[in-house]
Amino acid sequence: MDNLSIIIKALLEKKSKEDIIDEIKQIQNITDKSPLKIKIDIDNAEFKNFAENLKRVNNNINEINNNITKSLSLSTHEYDKLIKIYKGELSEGQAPDVKIKEITDAYGRQIQTIKKLDAETNSYVVTETKVIDNQKKRLAEEKKISTTIENEIKLLQTRIQLLKQNYWTGDFTEIDKFAERLNVSLIDPANYKTQLADLKNEYQLIANTIQESHRNNFSALEKEIQLENQKNASVMQNWVKQLEIDAEIRKAESDRIKNQMQINAQIESQTLKLQQQLDLFKQKMLGGEGIAGQLDIFAKKQKGRYDKSTLDQLRKDIEALTIDTPNLGNEIKKLEIRFSSLKMQATQSGNIMVRALENAYKFLRYYLVGGFLVRSVNEIKKAINSIVELDTSLTELNKVVDISNERISKFVDEAYELGNTLGRTGKQVIDATTEFARAGYTLEESFKLSKAALLMMNVAEGINTVEEASSSLISVLRSYKMEVSDAVKIVDI
Repeated sequence: MDNLSIIIKALLEKKSKEDIIDEIKQIQNITDKSPLKIKIDIDNAEFKNFAENLKRVNNNINEINNNITKSLSLSTHEYDKLIKIYKGELSEGQAPDVKIKEITDAYGRQIQTIKKLDAETNSYVVTETKVIDNQKKRLAEEKKISTTIENEIKLLQTRIQLLKQNYWTGDFTEIDKFAERLNVSLIDPANYKTQLADLKNEYQLIANTIQESHRNNFSALEKEIQLENQKNASVMQNWVKQLEIDAEIRKAESDRIKNQMQINAQIESQTLKLQQQLDLFKQKMLGGEGIAGQLDIFAKKQKGRYDKSTLDQLRKDIEALTIDTPNLGNEIKKLEIRFSSLKMQATQSGNIMVRALENAYKFLRYYLVGGFLVRSVNEIKKAINSIVELDTSLTELNKVVDISNERISKFVDEAYELGNTLGRTGKQVIDATTEFARAGYTLEESFKLSKAALLMMNVAEGINTVEEASSSLISVLRSYKMEVSDAVKIVDI
């Protein structure tokens, strides 16, 4: 369409009318298309004007096509001659009765018209591009606005959730109603900034109210908690005091039990000694296992010189002695005095010597009784001192070993039994056990090691105290990484 003269020239170079007609049809196919249609779903004045202009261009194109067709409506004979003239085969005087100049002028005018329409079409295309670009920008802006609205709504919803989490004691009635109105569809894009600003301000007012409500409620709750804590603290203090009192009572009871156990242990020890003393006395006086007693020896040597009934009664009184006899020690002394008196009577005669012996007997009797009393007092003092020393030893042991009252009673018995076996006192066994317990050994291990330490005192030179023996044994065990069971082997070495 930019140069229609070239097209016409090409048409004139055809060899037949049919070819020209075909070319004309092709031109019509190029220009006589179905009306140009551009569908735009946007109703605005600019696109309406553009559509009217396109319609006018289409009408002009149709008009041009009609004029070309009318101007070229020649007979076959005339076309042939016209072609020959153009090729130089015929002179213009031989041309048919056609107005060549008019035809050419007509085509020239049509070409100008087409050029004009082409320029207008290009202008309309540029306009269409601008409209589409503007529409794209507008759609992008609308999308940006929509995204902004959605983000702001989500941000408000998130702030509501955080508000409920952080101020959990507040009143959320108004904020729940406010949350129901947070809907993107309720926001007008043309006025979205104002509406969002109003929503933010409304949220802030409600949030301030909730925060204030939370602070008031929380303050009241704190006061309640403080009061409850004060009550609990008072109860706890009373409970602690009661525990302290109970602990003191238990300690006093524990001390009493320990003292009683110590006294019982002393009593048991004294009882054992008295039993041994009684057994020895009976064996000495009455005999046994093929050995004659002093009463039988006396009866045999002093036969006929003593009062038999007195000797029989003395025998009965000796046989009647038991560990439960009150003042057993005194009774034994009395029986010994009676036997001595009986022996003296057997050797008496009716002279002064007999009286002297009687006086001596009386003096001896009072001396023995007085001496027994003195020894009894000394024994009591010694027993009291032993009890005090035992209590001190058990207290030291209890500081390093957690031991029950039942176990400590059994342990005291074992300590005294081991002491008798080794020729040592029970107190020495307890002191040695304490030394090993301080070194980190258990009660059972310490008791076994105390036996080895006391054996060491018996056999080793230069070791005279429990502390020295214990220290030496611990040093050897740790230096050579030996077991507790190896302690006796060390003593044997």
